[in-house]
Amino acid sequence: AKQHKVSQIFNRSGSITAPSEISSFEPRSNDENPRSPSSTTPQTVEPPTGNSPVPGLRLGALVGSSNPFATNPPVRERIDQAYVGLDILDSVERSLKQTEQVQIAEIRKIKKVADRKVKKLASILSKQGVKLPSQDAIGGPLIELKGGVDLSQSISALDASLTMLDKMRSAANSFPHGSPSPGARISSRYGSRKDPITGRSAVHSGLDFGARRGTPVHAPATGIITKAGRKGGYGKLIEIDHGDGITTRYAHLSKIRVKVGQRISKGMVVGNVGSTGRSTGPHLHYEVRRGGRAMYPLTFVRLEKSLRPYL
Repeated sequence: AKQHKVSQIFNRSGSITAPSEISSFEPRSNDENPRSPSSTTPQTVEPPTGNSPVPGLRLGALVGSSNPFATNPPVRERIDQAYVGLDILDSVERSLKQTEQVQIAEIRKIKKVADRKVKKLASILSKQGVKLPSQDAIGGPLIELKGGVDLSQSISALDASLTMLDKMRSAANSFPHGSPSPGARISSRYGSRKDPITGRSAVHSGLDFGARRGTPVHAPATGIITKAGRKGGYGKLIEIDHGDGITTRYAHLSKIRVKVGQRISKGMVVGNVGSTGRSTGPHLHYEVRRGGRAMYPLTFVRLEKSLRPYL
């Protein structure tokens, strides 16, 4: 077959003009029609659309762009869009900063309340001879909240204050305070009195609360049951060890609801009022002892009023 000589030209619109003349053409098979005269008329090829390539067409190399038909926004418009994006970022950052400052302010308030309660509890308990928890026992020195601190520092400082408050509350709840028979009247006080059975002067080592048989008896502090059964003139007796040498006794019970070795919490019902043992009628005999020595119980009962606001 003879070689074809094809000339290609561009028209003014940027389209491609098909071959204008052909010096010779290849022989065709018998079943094909010969080229008609109109086939030599120049044909226009439309520019490609999208990313579909046209074999042999390299317009990008001619105009200096990979896609000469793409329309890019003006430079000024792109700069304006960038500035709008920066403004949005600045606004978000300012909003986050304001939220953080609000959170820090709230944390400061909570920490201030916690620190005040710790101080009050420490003052009340120390006057009763209670061994107070130290800061070293809960994980480190006090972290003061000052200007310039970030949110994480504020949270750490608050955590230290709340941990200390929990320790103080635990110490307070382990120390007997409040009445073991709320609402019951005191029928006999601590100290010297006329014995109700013999009529002679005697020492009363506790408080008597007049109450109906079956009235619930509550533990005034957390502790461990060390006695639960009959004991001479006490009748049915419960003794609770609250730690640090402090114990409480509950006598003349009609029913015991705990067992020796059981750990109990403040306010838990441990028994019921009765008249067992050396007794003239239903009542609760309540004692507080330190190191085995009877203490003035009314001091511990009244302590409830002082401690309640901080627990």
